[in-house]
Amino acid sequence: MAAANLVKTKDRWRPTPRDEHAPFDADFPAHEQLPRQTSLTFTPTRTDDGRTVIILTRQDGTPAGDPLTSASHVEDGYRFHDIFHLAHATVLGWSPVTRFLLGRKRKSDPRADEAEDGGRAIAIAIAIAIAIEEGISALVFSYAARHRFLADIKHIDQELLATIGHMTAHLEVSICRAAEWGHAILTGYTVWRQLREQNGGTVHLDLDQRTLTVTQS
Repeated sequence: MAAANLVKTKDRWRPTPRDEHAPFDADFPAHEQLPRQTSLTFTPTRTDDGRTVIILTRQDGTPAGDPLTSASHVEDGYRFHDIFHLAHATVLGWSPVTRFLLGRKRKSDPRADEAEDGGRAIAIAIAIAIAIEEGISALVFSYAARHRFLADIKHIDQELLATIGHMTAHLEVSICRAAEWGHAILTGYTVWRQLREQNGGTVHLDLDQRTLTVTQS
């Protein structure tokens, strides 16, 4: 038990080497892979009822998902929270939400060709994975709100990383170490703070280099 705990603690500081972590979708057709380089734009838009929503658009200008509000009486910038999913995709190579937003679901998976009950089971599994990722986003946001939205924070608490590990233990992303989750979270919040400060912008994803950069749109 002590040895296992030591390994988990080390995983907090030791990312998986690139050559040991091939993209989860490497064996899928190109149109079902997360794009290795792409850009998305966060545009604040005023609605007829006076609310401000964020419209996320793909590189070709088409919408990615539904307009988002902060869904809070307090303006906390959560309407930019899709950036956290983009950070998961960029750093971890995993994000069911990003796959949905970009239309990159892996429909060629042979399991999807099973009998009707099997098909429904796969659809349910996808929905659960999306719900889990959204849950992680909300959980981390609550933590971040108590820590100045991670400004000047270098490391994420081990307890939070352990909770995320438990939430994703049955998913493909479970092979990613706590160090990678920490990096994904800090990367996402660095860009989130920029988007919030400048009220939108275009985010450039580079999955090969695991980097996110933002420019003013």
